[in-house]
Amino acid sequence: MRYFLALLCFVPALAFAQVNIESSRGGDKQGFTGNLDVGFERKTGNTDVLSYVLKTRLDYVSGNHHTFLQLERSEGSSRGVDFKDEAFGHARWTMMFGGWYGTDLFVQSQYDTFKDLMLRQLEGGYLRLVAPLFAGEVAVGLGAMSEFERLKGGGGEGFSARYTSYLSLTENLSQDKIKISLTGYYQPKIKDLSDYRMTFIGQIEVLFFDKSFSLVPSASYAYDSRPPVGVVVDDSETTLYLRYRW
Repeated sequence: MRYFLALLCFVPALAFAQVNIESSRGGDKQGFTGNLDVGFERKTGNTDVLSYVLKTRLDYVSGNHHTFLQLERSEGSSRGVDFKDEAFGHARWTMMFGGWYGTDLFVQSQYDTFKDLMLRQLEGGYLRLVAPLFAGEVAVGLGAMSEFERLKGGGGEGFSARYTSYLSLTENLSQDKIKISLTGYYQPKIKDLSDYRMTFIGQIEVLFFDKSFSLVPSASYAYDSRPPVGVVVDDSETTLYLRYRW
């Protein structure tokens, strides 16, 4: 785990809200697994563009310990003018006790120059509760995180602390060839609950070719009650990924 955390120190950082991780958790297969996603995005809100995204994830499962690293890079340009430049990295260690409760510890870094957010670094943890739901599961996370933010021109809030929570629903259909995932995050500032962020994400993964490849349409909505000056309070995004698993 310490090697994953060290790697994150070299990834620039920032997020409109914490990037959704629940939909990208690996399974229970022991040892190393991973995937590579290539996608095209349609975004509205602060942007109204088409662009591309490339991301990868590496999982390692040993007993009741699950560690993973996820990296993502996205760029876009129109008529020779750059309009998108963002990336993030997320490392997480989950340890479950008795199969239904456990802990999550995470580090996340991200930047998005289009929103004038040059750096946001998150470190935190959750109490994680999991219960079966039909052929899937429902998961709840309750925790807190530290946040460092730097805006373009040297502005930003510096260090702050937020409560963070999530509710995740997953369901497997058609002999596990279709996976549906719905996740919501809520992150108010500890000293000022009126300063909060919310994110909602839904995605469907359809597997084919012996489950090595899949198509993953995804949609998300993010709301920030106090965004940087000149940035609107909400963003919506739709993405279609082609995923390869190994």
